[in-house]
Amino acid sequence: SGINAEYGEFQTIQHYFIRINLRIPCEGRKNFRAFMWAVTVLAVALLFRAGRSEICCCPDLQTSLSCQDQSSLGVKTVENRVNGYKCDALNGVNVTLECAALSTNHTAVKSVKYHYYKINSLDLKPLRLDDNAMRISGCDGPTCVLSSVQWSDASYSEAKLTNFDNFIYQCVAEYTLEDDSSFNISSNTMLLDVFKNVDMPKDQTITTTSKTGINTNDAYETLACEMPTTNPASRATWFFRQSESDAWTELDIFSQPRLALIEEDISSESSSSANFAVGTQVVMLYQPTENNGYYRCNATYTTDSVGTSTSYTVSQYQMTGNGLDDPGTPELKMLAAITSADYTLVGRAVNFTCFARDTNAETSGLYQWVFENATSQNFETVDLTHEDFKGVKLYNFNRTLELPSTYENYGITFRCQLERDGTKKMSDTFLQPVVVPNYLTPPLGDGICVNPGDPIQLTPNTQYMMSDKIAVTDPIQKLPGSTYKWYVHKVITSLFNSGGTTKENELEITSSTYESKYTENASDKCQYFSFFQTKDSDYQIVEIIKMARPSDGSCSDISEAVCTEAEVNVTDCDASNRELYVQLQEGSPQCLTVEFVYRTVGGQLVTREKTFESVAKSCSKRNLTVSLSQSELPDSIKVTDIHQVKITPQGKAGCTKNSIEKICNSTKEPTDPPKPPTEAPEPATGDNTGVIVGVTVGVVVVVSAAGVAAYFYITSHGTGIPHIIANESAAAAGQGPSVKIQKGESNVYSNDEGLFGRTISKVREFV
Repeated sequence: SGINAEYGEFQTIQHYFIRINLRIPCEGRKNFRAFMWAVTVLAVALLFRAGRSEICCCPDLQTSLSCQDQSSLGVKTVENRVNGYKCDALNGVNVTLECAALSTNHTAVKSVKYHYYKINSLDLKPLRLDDNAMRISGCDGPTCVLSSVQWSDASYSEAKLTNFDNFIYQCVAEYTLEDDSSFNISSNTMLLDVFKNVDMPKDQTITTTSKTGINTNDAYETLACEMPTTNPASRATWFFRQSESDAWTELDIFSQPRLALIEEDISSESSSSANFAVGTQVVMLYQPTENNGYYRCNATYTTDSVGTSTSYTVSQYQMTGNGLDDPGTPELKMLAAITSADYTLVGRAVNFTCFARDTNAETSGLYQWVFENATSQNFETVDLTHEDFKGVKLYNFNRTLELPSTYENYGITFRCQLERDGTKKMSDTFLQPVVVPNYLTPPLGDGICVNPGDPIQLTPNTQYMMSDKIAVTDPIQKLPGSTYKWYVHKVITSLFNSGGTTKENELEITSSTYESKYTENASDKCQYFSFFQTKDSDYQIVEIIKMARPSDGSCSDISEAVCTEAEVNVTDCDASNRELYVQLQEGSPQCLTVEFVYRTVGGQLVTREKTFESVAKSCSKRNLTVSLSQSELPDSIKVTDIHQVKITPQGKAGCTKNSIEKICNSTKEPTDPPKPPTEAPEPATGDNTGVIVGVTVGVVVVVSAAGVAAYFYITSHGTGIPHIIANESAAAAGQGPSVKIQKGESNVYSNDEGLFGRTISKVREFV
């Protein structure tokens, strides 16, 4: 008995034909059905395997988190010294978080899912793996709406994380590639800063407190101003008038040598006294002629980013004294400091201010600034005439040290030093803030390509730690005191134990350890490592490094011969829509990048980067043609300005083709396109296929399997989809028989990125 089983096209990928010739004894027919089921399962398994696309170039997977600006409602994304950026929002408004998966258009990406998390403080791990983080329910798309956001000043707890919103957020894009491998790529972290003010007290009566009993043993007087609990913190604004008939004027405390303001940190030498609190104004060495009068303190609340400002009076004083000076018993002690945050941004000046107790700031030599010499580890005086302190300023009676935005000597420790009658006192340490990168997209490291069996070596590209806007001697700035950790998918690299070593920030894993520890998808061609670096639980940097690990061991350098033999052509030299085609005669099945190099008007070299096909049925047989169209370039640049092509495989050495400046001479007269022969060539025979061997000025040259050449014309038929047509007049009119050049067409094996070397079937039908 002859049985013919034919299976048709599966997933529009490939045809399989299975022919089974059997002679089955009658007594064995009862087993025939089981046998056919086995054959069917085998056939379907083969079809699924064949239908799985092969990824030739791993995509750059990045995820970015931001909030949707709605300034009219009080929501805005702003630069921030913590986390680089933050989202400011008024209490009670709706905030829309936007999670951007930046690689969704890559042909290797099949689908993306989204997840959102929030946490009180950061650790060395993505939030999705942090037990202290909470996943936000109901948010599984590219946007997440937080309704009526609320602020709480309470410390972290599970309940508060559930009920309030002023926390740190991170989204995760779960990418699934065409080969069905999946990866969770974390975004940048972002602080949602929910602004909360307090309503001004109604019908408030301010009582003027008289300060008449001035004479004490202390060499200072204090005027208290209790600040309400708000976010951001309210600050004390002091006003002064000589008499009740005078108008109130804002008091510039920094210009008054006998006045000091406690705005941030109380010195450890003074913190034990109940007289000192945030908002307090301190009058030192009281003198009636200078200090008598009326003082008023307002609690001022300002949110610059969303334009909110309120102010109301908290306390009011009249200082009359008894007409005598009150020097008290002066002590040489630090009172308070106003510091910059632990981090600053590029282009920002940094100020340190210290206030001493029981002093007149006009006293010569009282305030000095010193720095720690990194070599001797001794503190030396800041010499403003020295080259190391170029641009540094001292003002406010030397109570304030300002480092300019261009200051280059990072990591120096400063201290404010007091000296009186041979006695010296030094303030608490001022550390120059670290300049942090502010970005909304985690940076990408340099991708690598590793053959199975070879060790995996990763080095983060920490250049992003320092902006190129600042010139520094050491080009790499690391976060002082920061810690770091590597992740591969869900596996912390410290779990690799002896098979994984780290040297500074570098990571090395042996191939056998990688395969044994990362068993979930150890055979995947694409892999993504995450480098997490955290500082002080509130600043986190994530760098994504991709790795290609092809099973066929195709990672290799590209020889110069590949560039030398590369074909570079321009279609239609004299039209505005010309395209530049680069075709490789040979090449690696791994990821290949082409950089088109041209010069701008100012002579600067600029590159436009393109890649070859990223997904194919077989990477070793994929199309090695890539094009750059005029529409992808600035108006002032023509494709004929391209003078160099660089071809680089991921993580390996590439090659450069320089002599391409004569690819199209726009000054010469245009040449007529080649005409098709007057007599049609003999129809193709044999397997009835042809190979495109040339494209010039809109003409396709096809050679059939029988060696017969034919010429065809290119037209879009007004649809934007290229066709090739055998008749010139028909092509011009958009009529006549044609064959589409488009992905998925069974009679044309090509795509819209180029025609060279492609195989066309059914040549007979249109010759």
